[in-house]
Amino acid sequence: MIKDLIQYPQTPPIEFNAPVRFFNEDLFNLIDDLKDTMKEHNLNGLSAFQIGNPHSVIVVKDKDNNYIELINSRIFFKKEKITTNETTTYFPDINIDIIRDRHIKVMYEDREGSQKFLDASDEFAVLIQRKIDYNFGANFSIRLNDAKKEQLDMKLEHGIDVVIDNSCPTNFKRDKVLKVINILLAISLIAVFSKYFISDDAIVVLSEYLNNGFYLISSMIIFYTFFAYWEGSKYTNCMSCQIGNIIGTALFHFAKLIALITLKYFII
Repeated sequence: MIKDLIQYPQTPPIEFNAPVRFFNEDLFNLIDDLKDTMKEHNLNGLSAFQIGNPHSVIVVKDKDNNYIELINSRIFFKKEKITTNETTTYFPDINIDIIRDRHIKVMYEDREGSQKFLDASDEFAVLIQRKIDYNFGANFSIRLNDAKKEQLDMKLEHGIDVVIDNSCPTNFKRDKVLKVINILLAISLIAVFSKYFISDDAIVVLSEYLNNGFYLISSMIIFYTFFAYWEGSKYTNCMSCQIGNIIGTALFHFAKLIALITLKYFII
């Protein structure tokens, strides 16, 4: 019999991962319901939890489209992390990158209650891991970090089509601009003290070059401020903590520039 899939915002069953103790007609009917529902919705795998049944029963299709019935399944070996882009029937309009295991070994029971083992890799392994998450009353949201969970909440609230990894990166392009500014400040400092090693005529030329350099550094600090703000605005999780950092960095470098201009005034 075709069953309705539980989808957000419908509340899933409170009970989950109930072990199957009786391998009887009720179990066989549940497995048939899972297969019928998979056919109806063109699914490659389904957990009993997804149709409101708390028992630890999963049906998946292998690469040859054969049905494999996994009862009381447990993953007891896994290796090699991979990132996979996933969708879920509970959040049907969302896809997001999830870290999974490429290779797994599963222990389970068949419909006769006999213990079996299954090796799975790549997409098939990911499918089984997703269904086992449901066995434990969960979906891919438990695999998300805090930033991605926040994005998922925004999607559910505002209806954004795709959940994008918009977490704050550790490296910014603005850091390259800052590196150039620091190099120019260091060169200017060296140039100021080079006054003691050059002729008077050369000092006049040096002073002119330094003045132009100060204008350039000042312009680059201003550019850095606006560029850094624009770059940070692309990451929704960055701006609250980055605005103060951007302004502070800009003011700090302006202070270094003013100190350098003052030093030039007294030395040259």
